[in-house]
Amino acid sequence: MFKIKIAISLDGTLFPTYEILSEMFFRQFGEDVDWYKFDFNRDQYLSTKEGVWLKERLNDGRFYQILNIRPDVKEAIDLIVKRNDELIYTTTRPNLFHKETIKSLRRNLLPHKSGLIHYFNKNRAPSTELKVFKKKGINVVIENDTRIVSNIARSRLCKVLLFDTYRNKGCHFGQRVSTWKEIRSILLEGRY
Repeated sequence: MFKIKIAISLDGTLFPTYEILSEMFFRQFGEDVDWYKFDFNRDQYLSTKEGVWLKERLNDGRFYQILNIRPDVKEAIDLIVKRNDELIYTTTRPNLFHKETIKSLRRNLLPHKSGLIHYFNKNRAPSTELKVFKKKGINVVIENDTRIVSNIARSRLCKVLLFDTYRNKGCHFGQRVSTWKEIRSILLEGRY
């Protein structure tokens, strides 16, 4: 078995970040988040009380520090480590939350050594992540952002597992996965 290189997105894939934010938002405002309205480039939504509230949460390092991983993540990551495969994490979190991100990974008993986390600008992530994946020779990407998934899938660079969340129902690229048990099975069976 050859060593594979795996890139895993933190928010929405490893951590249920957006589901937690959605629950918090519902408790605060009594309605669901319209994630399609939330865009850092559209000032009209960010100036609403809902937009301000979301932006404050996403810019609060304490929020990232307390996140718990999804069920079965630990077992899948343990498999990657046991097989001596290479792992990197990707995120569009501000890199000023690096310490909080490390604390969260450590608290969840996941690998957290220096250099594992790659931070990307949200607007440029589809193209910059693709360049990094090419440079590093990534074989498998596990991601929930449809812009990134479609860009990587169209490049035919590597196997793309689209972690199925309510935010990416319209994406037709990548192999959809909905649990980390399913991801672990794909990795175990070598379907990449």
